[in-house]
Parts: sequence; C-alpha cells; structure tokens
Amino acid sequence: MKSNLFFHKHKDIILFSLVFSILIVLTGNIPFFWTMGYFGSLATRFYESNFTQLIFNIDNGAPPLYGIYIAFLWKVFGKSLMVFHLAALPFIIGILIQLKKLTKALFPEINTYVLFFLLLFEPTFITICSLGGYDLCITFFFFYAMNVIYFHKKNFFFLLSILIITFLNLRGFTIVFGIFLFDVYIQIRNKKRENTIRGKILFILPYFICLLAFIGWLRYHYSILGWHIVHPDFDSFHKLNHLEMLIRNFIYIFWKIFDFGRFIIWVPLIFILLKFLFQKKLFNKENTAYVYFLFTLLYYFIFYLVNSYPVSHRYFLLSYIISLILFLSLINKISNKIHQTLLILASCIVLFFGNFIIYPERFGNGWDASLKYLPYFSLKQNIDNYIILQNIKPEEVGAHYPMNFDNYDTDLSETHFKYAALNNDHFKNYKYIILSNISNSFSPQVMEEIENKWSLEKEFKSYQIYIKLYKNPNTTHELN
Repeated sequence: MKSNLFFHKHKDIILFSLVFSILIVLTGNIPFFWTMGYFGSLATRFYESNFTQLIFNIDNGAPPLYGIYIAFLWKVFGKSLMVFHLAALPFIIGILIQLKKLTKALFPEINTYVLFFLLLFEPTFITICSLGGYDLCITFFFFYAMNVIYFHKKNFFFLLSILIITFLNLRGFTIVFGIFLFDVYIQIRNKKRENTIRGKILFILPYFICLLAFIGWLRYHYSILGWHIVHPDFDSFHKLNHLEMLIRNFIYIFWKIFDFGRFIIWVPLIFILLKFLFQKKLFNKENTAYVYFLFTLLYYFIFYLVNSYPVSHRYFLLSYIISLILFLSLINKISNKIHQTLLILASCIVLFFGNFIIYPERFGNGWDASLKYLPYFSLKQNIDNYIILQNIKPEEVGAHYPMNFDNYDTDLSETHFKYAALNNDHFKNYKYIILSNISNSFSPQVMEEIENKWSLEKEFKSYQIYIKLYKNPNTTHELN
C-alpha cells in the first residue's frame, strides 16, 4: 500500500528519471568533451595514481573534486565511458526532486509533467546531460541549498552542499555568493534577521567555513605549483575590462542568455522582472520566485561582467531552469487551455531547432551547450585515422582546444594519441594544422592565412561541422 502511494505521489519523477536514464545509456559512448576533457584527464591520473596525488602538471587551477568522484566510481565499477556518464544520473534525478519541491511551493498550479517535458527541450540542460557534465552536480546542490534556505531547514547537509559547490569549480565560489545573497533576502522577507550574536554567528558560520576551506585549498595549491586561481598561461583571461569592453561583455552575456531559441522564454520574463523591480514589490510569494531567478544571474554579472574571462552558455544553466518555471507560471495565466498547449509546443519546437544555430567562427559557438556537437566525434575519429594511415606524427599537427586532448584521457583508448597545442602566434612552426569550426580559438587572421596559403590535404564534413587538415607549404614532409 505504501509503495503504491509513493509511486502515485512521485510518478512524474519516476517517469522522467527513466527518460533521462535512457538518454544517458544512449549517449554512454560519447567521449569526454570540452571542459570535461580536462576532468577526464584528471580522473585518469587519480585512477592510475590510486589517489596518492591531488595536483598534477595539467592543473588549471580548478579544484579537482569531480575528477576524484569519477576516478572513485571507476575503481568500484570499472573504467569506462558508460560509468562516467552514469555518474551524472543521481544528480539529474536530484534536480528533478528539488525542482518539484520548489515549483509546488511557489506555483502549485504548475504541472510538473509539463515542466519536466519542457526541460527535455532546454538546449543546454539536455546537452550537458548527454555529455555527463559536472554542471549537473553544481545544479543539484545549488537547488538543494536554495530550497533548504527557502523552507528554513538548514542543517549539516546545507554546509556540505555549499562546500561541494565550491570545490567542483572555481566559479563555484561565486555561486555560493549568490546563495548567500538569497539567504539574506529570505531573512529580510520573513523579518527574521538574527539580532543576537549567537544567531548572527550561526547564520554566517556555513559561509565562513566555506571561505576558510576555499582559502586553504588556494594556499595548498600555491605551495605546490607557485600560483593559484589563474594559470600563468591564461592570465590574459582574468584582467579587468575597460568601459568599452564592459559594455561589449554586457551585450555578449545577454546574447548567450537569449541564444538557442531561448528568446521565446526570456523576453516576457525580462519585462515582468523589470516591472516588479520598479514597483519594489519584492516580498510576496510570486515575486520571491523572480528574486530567486534574479540571484541566479546577479553573481555572474558581478564577477564576470568586469573581467575578460570568456563567458560560456553553461554558466547560466541555473537561470535557464528557473526561467522555465516562471515561463509556465505566465502561461498558466492564460485561460484558454488550447492556447496554453500551443504556446508550450511552439516553445519546444523553437528550443529544439535552436540547438542547431551556428554562427561564423569569429563569434564562437556554444558547442558544449547545444546538440549541434553530435557529429563531431565521428569526424574526429576520421581525421585521427587518416593521420595514422598517412604516418604523420600527431605531435607534428597543431590543433586548438578541444581537439588537442589526449585520446587516452577523452576516449579512454588504450594508447596515447595527442595533437600539439596550437599557438596562434607561432602557427607557422607546425608542419600541419587542423582547422575546424568546433574550435573557437582561431583568430580570423590565422584562419585566413592558413586557408589561402597552406595546402588542404584532407577534409571531413558532417552537417554543419567540418575538420580540415592543412599542410605547411614550407615543410618537406610528403604524404604517402
């Protein structure tokens, strides 16, 4: 009887957990890709060193927690791509649980079946699910922490959640800052600001512990490598923007947010958000949902608007998910059920086709945030096989991120196969260069010179993705 009651109460979560499980199994042979290529490299080193070392020479400054998690699962279940992908499943299910809890508290009228169905069409979320991205782990613990605050149920697991977020990625600390701001807002809204010294200490203690732990990690990292946060090779990505660049970054961030067809979700939400900000009605239940939404954006604007670090579509995943809840709350205000259904279906269609928008190379593309990446892996395999057949040494071939990871780490192949990391300033020093629109790192000048002056040896193309092998005209090496 109890089992039947549990199934009836949670059948939406059970159904969509099965849907996402099937998705993960279907994409379980996809190699580590983009940022996950780095975590694949870390996980391999943890696995092979039996966790005797925390920092390696490939370190980029980010805490290694997710790499440790993958390596641990490999030790238990065996080293495979499928295990890597299945590692994300608990967090996906956790996200569904936390979203249902939040939605029923803020908008009980929203049908969670519709919400979860719409989530399947959210380009960045579904792409990260197919790639096994650590962003899913961040997302689960974020929603867990925010729900704990909203429902006034702080406990040890709240501290654990913000610690995990902090040690998943460097931007995790900015996310914890957003959680802190929301915590302050809830205290003000409920007029429960802690006035006693003990109350203030208990309020700030989890965040203080988190800060101390983060500082401790930075000091330990510095003691090993002599730098922290920013790798010396990427120092140019972490400089303060001047006014012109700040304005351009502002526009760029909004482009990322509206990209992949999300304008159909975000345009009405922006108008509603501005309306309640001007009316200063911050503290009723519906506006609390918009404040929740605002805080998923605010910390990124604070930290990333002013510096030159490239902003990824993935960084706004939390905002994309909350926007779907708010979008459905607006649709529910429409009395005609047919119109509601048509709007939801139209949104799904727009979001689906938004996955396949490709911009000219100079603008860059969110390859790790939309499904247009799918043809890449067969093309990469083709160019690798061609280079092997032609007896070209991979270290003589220059390639940009993400094509310059070792196949041993990304594909879990038995042998090493790695192209040289391409430097735009010294591209003429390479015998061969792989040119592909999968990479956002080529400068227009370098691309133009390669295409006009180098010899095209081989090209593979599928749908909108191409990979081309160019030969330096000054090399004496001849193809077979």
